Amino acid sequence: MAWIPWTSKSEHVSFVSDKKGVGDGEEKVAHELNTSILGQNSSYDMKYEICGVEYECDVKKLDKDGSFNTGVKGRNALRPFKHEIENLLSIFIKIKDSKFLSQTEKDKLIEFEDVSPDELCLSNLKKLYTICTMLHTKYNMLFSSIPNVKPFIDKTGTIIEMSLYQYYKICGILQQNFPCEFDSYKDTLIILQDLSHEYISNPTKLKDSLNGLVSIFTGQKLIFVHEKKGYYICNDLEHIEFQRITKGHPRFCVSV
Repeated sequence: MAWIPWTSKSEHVSFVSDKKGVGDGEEKVAHELNTSILGQNSSYDMKYEICGVEYECDVKKLDKDGSFNTGVKGRNALRPFKHEIENLLSIFIKIKDSKFLSQTEKDKLIEFEDVSPDELCLSNLKKLYTICTMLHTKYNMLFSSIPNVKPFIDKTGTIIEMSLYQYYKICGILQQNFPCEFDSYKDTLIILQDLSHEYISNPTKLKDSLNGLVSIFTGQKLIFVHEKKGYYICNDLEHIEFQRITKGHPRFCVSV
């Protein structure tokens, strides 16, 4: 993996763009590759033929940390995950004073009181992954502390056994009063319901979902540009990984 230096083909073209809808380096690399920029009405920047195959290409300028931004396509792909992150942060606020949490656990949740799902840096994402694992463990511990009950008999006369939590949810769905004999478990049942979130039930899902956003680049070539180093055509998405969320868009980094 190496940068291809700029040549005389584009020496007359400025790297910094002053054209609306044209990013830095786009016009310059287009001259290098003997192709043209497609403009704002296209979902990709240019076409380029490699070994007889024509590819849709997007041009990305790397920041100093090796990261790059995505446009509407990235924002749309992130949207469902961002919604779930927003729900997750709401749970943190809801349970941050729970008697079932230690002060250390509460402090971890309080850190996210003013964090927006539109702006999640790498360090906060790592903390989120850790908290999901922590709450997953807490859920399992609390669930194991409640008994099984036998509240129903089916048509064959068989007694149906279930967890008290399942019975609690059924009472809620049927709008039936929950038996007062189980009042001592009520607080436990409430926090179990609060913790019912897919990123807590499966603590690796958040990280896996965000890393999976790399798939938005499937079927196209990414061309990375640098004012001094030149350009690099990426042929392998394995070199790209999700990094953080900025202004509601996923950001990625690449090893070049």
